[in-house]
Parts: sequence; structure tokens; C-alpha cells
Amino acid sequence: MEFEITTNVLDKYSQTIKSALQSFEQISPLIPHPFSPPKNFIGRKAEREMLTNWYKHSPPMFFLVSISGMGKTSLAWQWLHEELSKQEEAPKGIIWWSFQEENAGFDQFLHQALKYVGNDRIDPRLIPSPRERMECLYGLLVRKRFLLVLDGLERLLQAYSGLSSVYAGNDFVKDNHDEYRTCPDANLADFLKNLANHYTKTKTLITSRLFPQELDRLPGCNRYHLRQFTLDSALDFFFSEGLKYTKEEIKIAAAPLGYHPLALKLFCSLIKEDAEYQGQLAPALNIRFIREGARSDLKTGDKIFPLLSFLYDRLPDEEKNLLGMMSVMRSPLTIQGLMSFVPPESNEERLKNLLKRLLQRGLIFHVPKSERYGLFPIVHKYAYERLENKASAHAKLLQYIKTLPIPATRETIADFYPEIEIFHHLIKAGFYDDAADLFNDRLAPLYFIFSAYLVCIDLLSAFFPSGAQQPPGFKGEMPQGWARDALALCYSSCGKPLRAIPLMQQAAEIYASRGNKRRAAIILGNLAQDKTAAGELEAAALDLEHCLRLCREIGDELMTAVAHQDMGLLKIYQGDFDRAGQEINLSSQYSRPHKDEQGLCIDEAHRALTAIIQEDYGTALDAAHRARRAADKEALERDFIRTEWLLGWAYWGRGQLDEGENHLSRALTYCHKINYIELEAVILLGIARVWHSKIHLAIAPVLKDASGDAIPKHKIISKALTPVQNLAREAIVIANRCQYRLQQAEIHLFLAQLSWECGDKFKARREADLANKLAACGFKSLQGKIKEFVGRLSG
Repeated sequence: MEFEITTNVLDKYSQTIKSALQSFEQISPLIPHPFSPPKNFIGRKAEREMLTNWYKHSPPMFFLVSISGMGKTSLAWQWLHEELSKQEEAPKGIIWWSFQEENAGFDQFLHQALKYVGNDRIDPRLIPSPRERMECLYGLLVRKRFLLVLDGLERLLQAYSGLSSVYAGNDFVKDNHDEYRTCPDANLADFLKNLANHYTKTKTLITSRLFPQELDRLPGCNRYHLRQFTLDSALDFFFSEGLKYTKEEIKIAAAPLGYHPLALKLFCSLIKEDAEYQGQLAPALNIRFIREGARSDLKTGDKIFPLLSFLYDRLPDEEKNLLGMMSVMRSPLTIQGLMSFVPPESNEERLKNLLKRLLQRGLIFHVPKSERYGLFPIVHKYAYERLENKASAHAKLLQYIKTLPIPATRETIADFYPEIEIFHHLIKAGFYDDAADLFNDRLAPLYFIFSAYLVCIDLLSAFFPSGAQQPPGFKGEMPQGWARDALALCYSSCGKPLRAIPLMQQAAEIYASRGNKRRAAIILGNLAQDKTAAGELEAAALDLEHCLRLCREIGDELMTAVAHQDMGLLKIYQGDFDRAGQEINLSSQYSRPHKDEQGLCIDEAHRALTAIIQEDYGTALDAAHRARRAADKEALERDFIRTEWLLGWAYWGRGQLDEGENHLSRALTYCHKINYIELEAVILLGIARVWHSKIHLAIAPVLKDASGDAIPKHKIISKALTPVQNLAREAIVIANRCQYRLQQAEIHLFLAQLSWECGDKFKARREADLANKLAACGFKSLQGKIKEFVGRLSG
């Protein structure tokens, strides 16, 4: 039998998607970031054939992975323009998107791609959250055969996502858990996994310096590591450059360079353009690093640096200075932009001549359509490292950046690009106080309105030049406390409590030592919330006691009430329901006379949670409704989410499944709208519980009739519960990603129950043991349920 329930965001936009797909004809490609291909593209025949075979037959996604300078983008562009047109089945549309361009992040991609794929019948601005825009875009891509080419995806991965990553070349800091390969944006991770789904009609070709961890072992994604040239390819390349030497001569020249395509290009340009060589290979073979051969312990990508050093030292000072100033910019610049920071005696004609010489030497590239000039990543890194006075260069460039037009209205994150660039160069110039003022005055809406927590983390992390484990670059203690507190709040908001906790502890100590007890108390309250989520319950209780002492010392009644609220929630998890009730009542003693609707909302929400855990669903429902009415008066979306979640849970407990699912679905929609991760996993768990109950009601007659059937009952149940298991697994992925220990324990107990029902006692025991281990942090209100389940499992 088949039983399927869906509460997907796509349902909300089904009519929009249907309208966009009606009478859908082939449309012109969308290429907002055109690539300037090399004049003499040669070789890679096997790779081009491989891409063609993939397009015709293989899984929906193909990844070209290699270090910088191997020609990933050139290969993808050449295949797209020369090979794809020969295929009988053309895609309905093509998107070429480069994440290496300025202002071309995932949000901007969603915005433009949705308009394009939606055939201009969808206005992305009317879809309130990135999550829903992503779901809607996927709803279109899964139904029609488009081709996406996503170039430079590494800029969205942890290793290369920072503001300063453009100066890193191929270098990045690794870790023990491959986190450097992860997608900081959970929406991007889900989008990529969806595109690799075998049921997706759209084909996706991606180039990247790194392969995302989230796609490891997914069967819908092929991965190919693009290697250096072979000797034959190097021979063809030299010939295409007009340099016709013997195979043995080219081997002598190319081997020390690791057959690295960009290195070979630079070497050929040296032979052709340098007056000392005049197209002759023999004297170039006497260059020391060619004559001695590159060190064998050097990686292929590093063998280009001796050549870069040789080329750089031969440049006239004027060209060195221009290359250095260009390396300060994070993206290519127009002639007008470059003119703003060249010496006063320069003119446009002189600048163009300098650029022409650098182009001839292969050290920069030119984008004809936008008339911009930029540096290859490896050259960018080298030129920036050789720049003597970096702070002065950034300060000089600020004068140009400040002339960029600032949008009058802010509809997307892209509208903040000018201020983000100013912020970046203020930091690099050492103007930390000015950067902090800019963040507070102009960039704060990224946090409070756009919920762009990852962008804020990138910005605020810049205050910590040696990493968040070391002090920020401010001289004074108070700014150091502010930077730690601000970064910690962003980590908390995007579901990374373990990264927030040490920063908050340091910030609280600074504010307390400087006599700012109110700010220290606020931070201690936030710290306790993160510790509670992470399962550090005893430590959270100590922080709240400290917070209460400070609040009493300064006579802050509101903060005292908030601390009692947090203590009440902590005691709920610890199973001390009497103490929890006392703490919540102490909070209400302030909230009621002061008509603090938000405070009353949270108080009633905590009372509802207490009753739910005690399985008193009637009391829970009454309290959840009181909380919802208070949330309506205060109109804070996080309170809507909390109360809708509790209402859904309470209705489920009373057996009113449709009503429960409606409230939980609304809570999930609000979560996606404001990028609120804190309750997303447990809301998904709540929906899974509702589906679980509905499925059992639906299959009860089937199980009764199947009493003599050859198919065991547990197999019928297992098949029916597949969507529930999938939803619970989605919930545990989120909880694991955030390391919300209490949520992990609760979800693993539910997974244990599902495994038991499906006849897998071994897996049920394993899940229960994991839940018990997680709940051992003091989550006593769940430990009793785990013990009860294990008893039934053993009986």
C-alpha cells in the first residue's frame, strides 16, 4: 500500500510554479558574468567528451575540482559554447553564474535564477525568505531540463567564504573534521543536495577548488579532479602560442613548472614579451629554477611561485605598483576605478598601456563585456604578499570605494555591497573603530532585518585578525568586549552555540571588570541560553545565578524577570517542575503589572512546555493559546514560532492531528522567513509525530486485514513510515549541525521508537543508547521516557 503526506513549502507556491511552466519555450541563456576565454584553448579533449557523455547519460550533477589555474572555468566555458550546441536535446534554458564575481552570492543567484527560470512570471521579492525562494526555484528546476553552470563555488564554502579569502590563492586552514569543505549556508547545502537528486531533470555543472562535504558519497553527483597538462598537451599549447620547439625542449621547460596550465601560459608570455628572450627558448632554459628543476616536494600549484617571483622582479616599478594596487581590490575594476588610485601624474592612456603590458605578460585578465581588469587567484595572492604597505594601499583605495553609489532602498543583501567594501578596507587599513561605527550605523540591518547572520559573521570575524580564539584588533577593552559579544550573537542566531559560548564568557568578564553590570548580566543570560541548548545545564544554572545577583545589585527588575524565565526553562529540562513553576511565577510578577506582553508570552509558553512534558495536553493547550494571544499583541516573529510550535504539539497530544499539523507548518514557515534555526529541528520532529499518528490511523485497517498475509506487519509499517523517518532524519541533521544536545537526544529517542516499530530492534537499541548518552547531561525530563522505552524494548 502507498501512503504519502506532504507539507512542503512548494505547496504554497504550486500555482505560481504551474503558471511559470505553462507554455514554456526555450529561452536565451542567462550569463550575467561572462568569462573571457583564453585565445588559444587547446587539449582537454577527453574531458570535453566526458562532459558531453555526462550531459547525455549520467547523474544530474558534475563537479570539476582542481586548484586554481588548472583551467576549470575555461574548460566549462569551452564545452558550453562549443560542444553543447551539438547535442540533439538542448536545455530549456542555461544559467552561467560565477560566484567569484563581486556581489554574486547565493542570495543574488536565487533572485536572478528564479526570475529567469520562472519565465519572468515570478517576482522573487514577493517570496519572503531565502529558504522559500530556494524551494520554489528547485520546484521549477526539477520539472524542466535546464543547465546550470555554477563557477567558483568554493567562494561559498567555509575555507574561502571570508572577506579576505580573495588574497589566499589556494591556501586555507584545514581542520580535523573537514569543516573547511562545508557550506556555512544550510540553504545552499540543501539546494546542492536537491540538484544531485536523480529525479531532477535539470543538469548542474560546477567548478570549484574544493568539493563540498555535504555531497560526499551522493550517487547523483560525479566528481572529476582536473589535472595538469600532459607533455603532449604542453607541446600543443606551446605550438598554439606560436612557439615551436622540440618535445624534449618543452619537457625541460614544463616539468619544473609541474605542467600547470597557468604557469605554462606565464612562461610562454615571458619568452614572447621579454626583450631578453625574444621568442627564444634556449636562454629561458638557463633561468635558475628551470635549470635546476623545481623541488620535488613542492605541490603542483606551488611550482608556479618561483616563476611568479622571477616575473615580478623583472617588472618596472610602475607595473609593480599597479599590480600591487589591483591586488588590494577583491574584484576586477574598470579603467575609471583604476584611475582613482594611480599616481596623479598618470593619465588614462598611460594606464591603458600599463594594463596592456601586464595582459601581454599574462599576469592579469580582461573582461571585455564590462571592460574590467582583474588578477588570477594565484597571481592575486602573490602580488598582495609582495605589497609593502598594505594598510596604506587599502586606505588609498577607500577614497574610490566611498564614491560608489549607495542604493536608496535596501531590498536585498546585494544592496549593502558598497558599505561592505568600505568596511573591508577600513579593517585592512587598521581603522577598527571606524569599521565598528560603520557596522553599527549602516550594516546592522543585515542582522536585524535581513537575518543575514553568515554575512555578519564574515564581517565581524574581520575584527579578529588572528582568529576568534585570540583577542580582536581593538586597543581598548570595551571595544574588544563589544566585538566578542556581537560575533557571539551572530553565532547563536545561526545555530552555532559552541562557537558563541567562549566569546560570550570573555565579553561578560570584560564588561563586569569595567563596571558595566547590566551589559554583563545580559550577556550572562544569553550565555546560559546557549549552554542550555548545548546541554551544559549545570554551567548554565551557575551563569543564571550570577546574572540574577548582578540584576539585584543594579535593581533592574526587567532583567531579573528575564533571568527567572531562563531559569524556569532550565529547570523544566532538569525535571524540577516545582522549581520551574516558581521561577516562571517570579517572572510573571513583573510582567503582569507592567503589561509586558512579550514577557507574559514567554511565561505562558514555558507553562505550556511544562504541561506537554508531563503529558497534560489540555493544560498545555490553554497556556499555549494564552501565549499566542500575547504574541499577537507584541508581534514578534520568534514568539509566533514558539507559540505555534507549542500549539501544534499540544493539539497532537489531544489527537487533533490536522489542527496540530497546521500550527506546526505555520511555525516552520515563520522559521524559514526569518532564518530562525533554534526551533527548526524540533518543529520538524513535531510534524514527524503528527505524520506518524496519521499513518498509524490510515494503516490500522490494513494491518488488521493482513493478519494472515505473507508480508510481515513490520514490513508494512516500515514502508508506510518512510516519510516520517526521512523527516526525523532531516531534523537530526539540523540538530547535529547546530550541536543542540537536548534536541539531539529527543530526536534520537523518536528514531529509536520508529526503528522498533519497523522491526529493527538492534537499531532501536543503538538509537536509544545514543539518546540516553546525550540526555545524561541532566535532561532528566527525557531520561525517564528513555528508561521506559528501553524497558519495553527489553521486555
